[in-house]
Amino acid sequence: MQALELKIPPVVLVALFALAMWLVSQLVPALALPMRWRLVLAGIFSIAGIAVALSGVLAFRRANTTVDPRVP
Repeated sequence: MQALELKIPPVVLVALFALAMWLVSQLVPALALPMRWRLVLAGIFSIAGIAVALSGVLAFRRANTTVDPRVP
């Protein structure tokens, strides 16, 4: 349980990764894709992310464990 001593709340991790994504968007030139394709790609990645998150929650539920990392 020593690994759990340095707990970082998930909301803080989301904020840190959002900041990292913003920095990358500022430093890397944008792709030269039409807006329609950008929206399609954004939708695909959003759906894939939601599917991965839901499958993780379902796996935790099937194992009868908590999804909250602060409460082992």
